Amino acid sequence: MLRDVNTEVLINLKITAHQYIIMIMLKDKFYGHLKDYLTSTNSYDSFPDDLNILAQHTFVAYPEKNRPYAFNTIVVQPEFLQHLHKDDIFDELADAYPVKVQRPDGVYSFLKKDKRLVKDLYYIITKSDRTVHDHIMKCLQTELAHREQTGGMQWMKTLSKWVQSKEWENFEDLVADGPSLKQTNIYGTQLE
Repeated sequence: MLRDVNTEVLINLKITAHQYIIMIMLKDKFYGHLKDYLTSTNSYDSFPDDLNILAQHTFVAYPEKNRPYAFNTIVVQPEFLQHLHKDDIFDELADAYPVKVQRPDGVYSFLKKDKRLVKDLYYIITKSDRTVHDHIMKCLQTELAHREQTGGMQWMKTLSKWVQSKEWENFEDLVADGPSLKQTNIYGTQLE
């Protein structure tokens, strides 16, 4: 299991990276991984203390107070999920970005390569500001609509190049003007 940990989230939540990993595994219901993780880090004995701290923060609830804990009885609370979703601005961008396009030579190009590398850059550019992110998302939607309508989808950049070159800036004027293009279907413009 590969997981990025944003230290700002840890500081805001006032929990350790270890407790964050426990929370993520509980949220995703990776109980086998959680057991292996606690065993391999020699932290199974301190798990009740970690669980108690997480419960005090109202991040988890569990019906029983006795050991051993049945992982599936521990419920991750909305309080934690709200903090977790604040950190998902890059995931929103990546989900909205096209997976692949067909280039003029007929070869398919996958556009979401190097997501882990570009994620850090995106957070630097947006400073994790939701307003900046929302503006970028509007520009992306405008660009996708424009490319679909004009047959330019084949020239869509990979996500990493799109973020590095701040490609959304090229579509800020169209966002400000609003939709003005007529909907037409042109061969080779359908997204997958």
